[in-house]
Amino acid sequence: MKTSTIYLVLLMVGLYLLSGSCNNRKSPEPTTHPSQNTETGMGTENNPSGVITVADQVIYDVEIINPNPNDQWTSECLSSLDHEVLVNFVFDGLYSERFLAFDIFDGTSISTKTIRIMEENGDFSRELIGKFQFKEIWVLDTLNMSYSKKVMEIRMGTQVFQDDSTVSGYEPLLRVVL
Repeated sequence: MKTSTIYLVLLMVGLYLLSGSCNNRKSPEPTTHPSQNTETGMGTENNPSGVITVADQVIYDVEIINPNPNDQWTSECLSSLDHEVLVNFVFDGLYSERFLAFDIFDGTSISTKTIRIMEENGDFSRELIGKFQFKEIWVLDTLNMSYSKKVMEIRMGTQVFQDDSTVSGYEPLLRVVL
């Protein structure tokens, strides 16, 4: 009983000392790498804005339709995703010509008219667009302790099915520059 009382008192004294010393400490200034460039939104050594671009290009895949209905983890991860809103946002941007479309492999431009014809002819279905590949810029704001990402490109893939109706992979559709 004595030992637990001593530990409790030491814990309380430690917390008291920590809380007092933390209130008197000045927050450290954010630091950045000297080679960072202000033109790209990156800070400099004397970075008053606190904004630091930590990656000017991050590329990663995201399945936006669960290819395996028995995969509970992926189902949970996608449970709040509104697939229709996301895909329609991209196509609305394409059809209003705010976004540009390109062939994923050779980089040739694909016109809005061509995309409309492809969609009308059934060359692809929005409902089967199951994978996005994002190309992003990642930015930290060290003064406001926030993190943001800017999507630069989205590559879309449509689901490809095996004879037993299971997804075997994805067929590339478009590279969309936002």
